[in-house]
Amino acid sequence: MRTEYTRQTRWGHDPEPVDEELVPPGSIYVKQVVWVPCTECDLQVHAALTQSVGSGLTCPECGGRLTSPRVLGNPDVAASRIAEVEEILRDGVEPGTPFLSAGDP
Repeated sequence: MRTEYTRQTRWGHDPEPVDEELVPPGSIYVKQVVWVPCTECDLQVHAALTQSVGSGLTCPECGGRLTSPRVLGNPDVAASRIAEVEEILRDGVEPGTPFLSAGDP
């Protein structure tokens, strides 16, 4: 799919650390991500949902503010809830099971 916002993509933050005891190499890993267009740079800025909700998004190219934090209280509480949902999603994926594509029943 090609739209006016798909010319370039960049991550809006450094990778989040992963605890190897919880997610050993080769295991299934689920991370919720979002993207926001920067119309000034013609860029898709990708970010982990925890980053987006907790601190908002800034364009890595021009430094423009793309979104504001969406947490009124403690961002750690929101990040914890997002991590719980990611764990539920990870546990719902069976290793070796192929993913359904859009046309599959």
